[in-house]
Amino acid sequence: MKFSRIMLAIAMPFLLASCLYSPGKFTSAMDVKADGRFSFHYKGEIVFLSLFQMMNEGKSSTFDDGKCWGPLPDAPGDGAGEAAAEASYGMVERSTDSGKIETVDPDADAPAVVVPSAEWKERDCTKEELAERAEQKVQRQARDKEEAQKFEQLLGFNPEDEKSMQAFAAQMTKLAGWKSVVYRGKGIFDVDYQIAGTLDRDFVFPVYPEATYVYPMVLARKRADGAVQITAPAFGNTASNPMASMALFGAAAEMRKARTENYTAAEGSFTITTDAPILTNNTDDGPAAAGAQQTLTWPVTVKISKVPETLLRLK
Repeated sequence: MKFSRIMLAIAMPFLLASCLYSPGKFTSAMDVKADGRFSFHYKGEIVFLSLFQMMNEGKSSTFDDGKCWGPLPDAPGDGAGEAAAEASYGMVERSTDSGKIETVDPDADAPAVVVPSAEWKERDCTKEELAERAEQKVQRQARDKEEAQKFEQLLGFNPEDEKSMQAFAAQMTKLAGWKSVVYRGKGIFDVDYQIAGTLDRDFVFPVYPEATYVYPMVLARKRADGAVQITAPAFGNTASNPMASMALFGAAAEMRKARTENYTAAEGSFTITTDAPILTNNTDDGPAAAGAQQTLTWPVTVKISKVPETLLRLK
């Protein structure tokens, strides 16, 4: 447990500087010809969600800034404060009904220590405490502004500014393939993306205007032996998906809460149609005949961890 807390502390500054995006409800299809010609279509939702927003999601806005808990700063202690301080490396649970502090050592099997206290009650904050809270609020606002600037540098927009999101949607429609981009609010875009070309080079979807960070939902990589490997990292709930990666650092609860309350979970399907030889694929049922072609279909839900993948032999 200590190790996981240390890793979270080390990684958090980097994670908070990241903005994640994933599919919402969608359908996606790719047609690949043996001569390398292809077409790709994605229609549905793309959800942008910063980890910073996740960690702040659901925090109460009714908190009374004028109320504090516990004894006055200069009041003599009864031992409870000292007990809590000694257990700072573990978890501290305070019951407002019983006025008790329960300290738990995560590295020991010993029973929890319960220290009685008559002073842990709600009271008016002192001038010093109010001043400290005001300073903390200023620092938090400055930190929020800094994080927003980092997001904008990474993806070209500020995810906490609705006008910035609207402008971002307008920018995307200027790029090839983006037939329609409508910002619905709360980080959700409804998009219709269609493009065609030749797989004589790698293909990546999506690429955003002014973005310095790219996480591919769908990726086609041309190999030296003439084959093309197609993967869809964002369609699988694995460590390669940044949404899932956050769980490794203890952010899973916040992610689930944020996505449940305000965001649409990934739900849809990805289909590849081809007349090229299929060398490998990880569908459950394998290729299905479709006239002179074959189709591969992967359902996409939050319960499926498999990343769609296939290897095709081109001429």
